Amino acid sequence: MSKKDKMIFCEDLKNMKLPKGYSSNISKSVNIKECKIMGLIKSHDCHVLIKDIMPITLRSCTPSNNVLTIIVGISHFLKFICAKVINPIDLDKKQREIALTLCIMEKYFIPSFFTIMVHLLIHLVEEVRLCGPVLYRWMYPFER
Repeated sequence: MSKKDKMIFCEDLKNMKLPKGYSSNISKSVNIKECKIMGLIKSHDCHVLIKDIMPITLRSCTPSNNVLTIIVGISHFLKFICAKVINPIDLDKKQREIALTLCIMEKYFIPSFFTIMVHLLIHLVEEVRLCGPVLYRWMYPFER
């Protein structure tokens, strides 16, 4: 992204209003001058940022269409995995979609970006198949 696009993205994050209790105040973590997001205290804030906020705010700064497609694909996958009710028939389809999204991601990101955490997205579908929805196993209530 260009410096101008980063500034637009950070300004959108800084000015975003969220419902009370949805997440902590993410705007406090945004530094517009340096175009950085620092100090997100809880992992839930990172989760909300990736799952809900980034696809919306990235549309305003118009990054490459391919990057937007990748982020929206990951966002939809995380929303599906974190839903209260999951249709087991859709699990195979979602696993194919996330594998395709990661393949597209390999075209546009440098190899050092791909750590084990990025690869683990593929295995989340199998974990849902074995253990049920993620909602009942995550640690957010204990972090509060």
